[in-house]
Amino acid sequence: MTTEKNDVVDDYSSRFAFYEKSRPRYPRVFLSSLLEYLDGRDRPEIVDLACGTGILSESISILDCNITLIEPNRNMLLQAINKFGLSPQLSGYFVAGAELLPLRDSFADAVIVGQAFHWFNFKQAICEIKRVLKPTGKLIMLWNERQRFSGEQEDVYIKLLAKYCKNQEDKDGFDIGELRRVLFPKSELSTFCFENALCLSGFLNLVFSFSGMPTEKDTSFLEFKHELQDFYHYSKQDQGMVLSYKTIALSVDANDL
Repeated sequence: MTTEKNDVVDDYSSRFAFYEKSRPRYPRVFLSSLLEYLDGRDRPEIVDLACGTGILSESISILDCNITLIEPNRNMLLQAINKFGLSPQLSGYFVAGAELLPLRDSFADAVIVGQAFHWFNFKQAICEIKRVLKPTGKLIMLWNERQRFSGEQEDVYIKLLAKYCKNQEDKDGFDIGELRRVLFPKSELSTFCFENALCLSGFLNLVFSFSGMPTEKDTSFLEFKHELQDFYHYSKQDQGMVLSYKTIALSVDANDL
């Protein structure tokens, strides 16, 4: 892994609890539609690559399938494993990155990646994903993309993050359309919109889950927390702070990788 990616993996070691509590889930009805091509296959093998705390796996666990978890951060992987308990649905788990997958050739019916593909070494990861997919398999990449606040709220929020953040994750900067054009021109694009209402603690946990944000060990943490609280009370509605999301999915046939 690159130095930047190693830094991100290490950074999430101190954030996985915030991550698990606050990151928006993936709409199950949307996931089911993306995986319809698996209907009729006997216990298809799905690999959740860069699985984090298992948020995506948790959403697809309602399907009749086997799930393999792969995640470079050991703390986050343990959180994901615990969700499955003794379930036979969990067929394997590995501490590994996308660039060197500990799986045999033509293993998977689907490789799913939630909110993570942009961290990979593209060339190496695509080569490995193609290797472990069956010829009839698919790579499915998903992102929950926060939609902009209305009016001046967006500028206030972005400036607040930029003021304290070492690596501002929640910003306009990663272009999914460009990634599709350059790497996956034959991919299928799907979207699904939803809203997520957060109480104050939920909003704080969400922001603290972003890579590069101050932690309790940083001298700026309390000042940052107080400014976030002020922003929450300024922006919230009757049901709390309502964040609008668009889930974006790119699906690519194995033969088109």
